[in-house]
Amino acid sequence: MSLSEEAYHQVRLPGRPAPFADEDLNSLLFRAGMLNQVQDVGALRGMLGFDGGGLSPKAQLDQVAFALGLSPEEVDFRWVRDACNAGRPGFVHWFGTFLPKELVRVQNRRFPASSIPITHTPSFWLLEVASHCPHSLISLTNDCPQCGRKQPWNKAASFDECAYQECRAPLGVNQPELLSEGLASDYHNAFCLVDPDVSKRNSKRLTLPGEFHDWDAGDVFMAVLGFAGAKRGLERAQAGRKDPFKGGREYRNLTAGHIAFGFHALANWDESLVELFETFQRTVGTPRYREGIASMEAYLTQGGKQDRIKGLVEATAPKAIRRSGTAFYAVTGSATLNSARSGLISVGDARSKYRIDNRTLQRLVPAGRCFHAQSISSGGAVLFDEAKLEAVVYRYRQSVDYVRAAKSLGVPSFVIPAMVRAGLLEDVQCSDVALLTSNKPVLESSSLELLRSQLTGTNGRRKAEYIPLQSLMAWVVSPAVWVALCEAIIRAELQPNRVSETPGLPPLERLGLPKKVFANWIKSQPGTGHADWGCIEATKSDARLVLNTNDNAIRAAISMEFLEPIKARQEKIQFSSLEEFAKNWISCETVASWEGESPMTWFRRFEAQKLPKLQLSIAGQKPYLTLFCRPSVQHYCDSTRASRSALSHI
Repeated sequence: MSLSEEAYHQVRLPGRPAPFADEDLNSLLFRAGMLNQVQDVGALRGMLGFDGGGLSPKAQLDQVAFALGLSPEEVDFRWVRDACNAGRPGFVHWFGTFLPKELVRVQNRRFPASSIPITHTPSFWLLEVASHCPHSLISLTNDCPQCGRKQPWNKAASFDECAYQECRAPLGVNQPELLSEGLASDYHNAFCLVDPDVSKRNSKRLTLPGEFHDWDAGDVFMAVLGFAGAKRGLERAQAGRKDPFKGGREYRNLTAGHIAFGFHALANWDESLVELFETFQRTVGTPRYREGIASMEAYLTQGGKQDRIKGLVEATAPKAIRRSGTAFYAVTGSATLNSARSGLISVGDARSKYRIDNRTLQRLVPAGRCFHAQSISSGGAVLFDEAKLEAVVYRYRQSVDYVRAAKSLGVPSFVIPAMVRAGLLEDVQCSDVALLTSNKPVLESSSLELLRSQLTGTNGRRKAEYIPLQSLMAWVVSPAVWVALCEAIIRAELQPNRVSETPGLPPLERLGLPKKVFANWIKSQPGTGHADWGCIEATKSDARLVLNTNDNAIRAAISMEFLEPIKARQEKIQFSSLEEFAKNWISCETVASWEGESPMTWFRRFEAQKLPKLQLSIAGQKPYLTLFCRPSVQHYCDSTRASRSALSHI
């Protein structure tokens, strides 16, 4: 019988075979070609649009369904094709589930090695890992025993003859290899998990542990293959192979024995997988995790198609780690290790989890309270108590160092210790946090935020006489005065106005008072002289803020040895040198802010009086700042007024 191309598009095929329950569309079209005496099934497939032909997927489906006399839903269910349209690239549709594309043979058909009657090609035979028929347990092949060529789907001669005209040798004449009885049950059950009959595969899945009951059929079968590959890796390790898991993702390398083990491991995964890990660890003969269990864990959880298997492995591997006494050598971010350690975490894991550099964490070894132990006496991973470490890291993250706190408030950093002693700020009292900060004192950020919220002003009119507190405190070195100022605002003894609404400004720069109000307040402060504050450290930024000047002037003061730097700490200077410097010298800007008139007017007066002066400059350069002797300036100002100048109080 010869059918024209037009007939394929307009009428149904005269011979329309009824599909078998486990038959896919390839086998069905092959039988349709035989029934309609069309050997060139490739042409038949092309005419029906089965292989594309510019038709949309829906048009292909409708045309094939019409030609075979089936519903589109029936054809769609049996069509093993690319699943990109379903959002699963690299997979194919498989009877309502999905399998990796490389697992399914769609180019060539397979058949039993023995000469037994064949009515169709069961879908199981399409799977790369099906070395034997899951039902008859006879070995499968796809090569002609005479010419050795693979048997394609597009040449429909018969099920039992070679498809090539020049050969036509009978197929299945080789001696078949029967699967051993010991493997038969598990091997058969493995393929039942992807049975084309949805009810059958669902029933088989429900015989597995409850963890798998909500899994997709394809995912369950891929878990079987994952464990089958692990078994193959163990065998290669036992044979002394250096890379036991090489080729484990190539399905043609898996034998029927591997598949049977995969199902057995899945059916009893809690114990079987632990035993597998332990056996592998003993086989490779190492006490270390990285060269033992880790490589099997990596094979099972990385690079494969089965995402859901990772949770199983990470729930099981820790038991094997504990049983085998494996040393936690590798510093890895694996959740498996963390679970196996029963609340312990390594330096490497902590570094990744908390994003803290290794050197900082090492300060906790072994002096920190978080430190637990090393996994082995030498070369093992450092372990911490994870709960304690997490609490310490949280406090460390929430802490604020003195310099940042000072900048946040608008005060010199040497004032912060005085604020701590006065109870305005709270130090972090935690030895492990101190270790993380190299024993530098840090503050509880909550106490800093509380103080900032207390240093608030009113929304009064921003009159010109309101001067920022930070400017009013210029040349005030005593920490006690800075502390007293903050306490006076908190107690409402001083009620500053906001002189700036710029977001982020520190309180002492944002708030202001009239000069007269501030002068009266500072005059009333007892004991605001230059007390001995011991070995307080100051920074160059502190000096710049206190002296109300710029970086160049501070560098010149250091170069001229008026300010003494702390060796090996470039940004630090001795507080005592700053205190002495402020006690002996003063700027015309500060005098003008308290006594009125312009800085230039006072400069000319001091020059006319020939008061001792200091020009801060670096050799060969113009002076950055000219200062005058503070006691002399004080005496001059007092002599020109009825009362004592306010300069004596700052």
